[in-house]
Formats: sequence, C-alpha cells, structure tokens
Amino acid sequence: MTDLTDSTEALATLQTRVIDASEGHAEGAERTDDPTMARVFQELHGMHKTHASTLGAALVTRGIEPDADGSFLQHVHKAIIDVRSAFGALGESAMPGVRDGEERILDLYDDTLNLAHGDAELAALLTTQRGEVAEAIDRMRALEGADG
Repeated sequence: MTDLTDSTEALATLQTRVIDASEGHAEGAERTDDPTMARVFQELHGMHKTHASTLGAALVTRGIEPDADGSFLQHVHKAIIDVRSAFGALGESAMPGVRDGEERILDLYDDTLNLAHGDAELAALLTTQRGEVAEAIDRMRALEGADG
C-alpha cells in the first residue's frame, strides 16, 4: 500500500518544481534573441504550465491545496537567465543547460511515480506527463545534434 502522505508530498514538490520551470522558460522566451531557443523555451513553458495545472488538480482531488506561485527557485532561474541574457548567452549554447534542467524534472517524475504505484490514476497521469517531458528532451538533443 502506498503511503498517501509520501506520494502527495512528492506530488506537491513536483508540481512546485514544474511551476518553477514554466516560469523560468517564460523568462527565457522573453530574453532570447535566438529563434530556435525562443521556440524551445515557449514549448517548455506551455508544456509545464499545462502540467502544473493538471498536477494541481490532482492535489486538490487528494485534499491538498496546490502551490500557485512556485518556489524561490524560479527567482534563481530568472536571475540566471537575466545574467546569461546580459552576456548574450541565451542562444543555442544554452541548450545543454536547459536540457539538464528538464532531466532533473524527469527524475522528480520518476521519484513521484515510485511512490504513487498504488494510485493507478495518479500513476497514469505522471507516466503521460513524464513521457511528454522525455519527448521534449529528445527534441532538444536532436536540435543539439543538428548543430554539430
């Protein structure tokens, strides 16, 4: 039997991190002059915004008030983007760092899935979203490969 507290805590953490990522990507889309990176940031922002909303609804279903604002990490992400932007470093050279961040989110999906195995509905949601993040990572890798 899944410990509901552990799985809901993991779900809440995941939802907060997805909000953080969405906000950071929105900032990246605004700051980059590179059309490829603008597309990547916009795609990731939209995906994570949708995911955060759905994860929030899953939290409500489980009696938990979802985070609406994210954590302090989104401010750190925005500051990094601001600094990189000031130095003109939000072009395609930023792709590996963005991909690395997405891979960390993928790890959070894995951690949450491991705790949610007794909740078929939540596991299905997480599996679907995890797959979408993995596909986005694959598209980033393909873009990186096209440059080299």
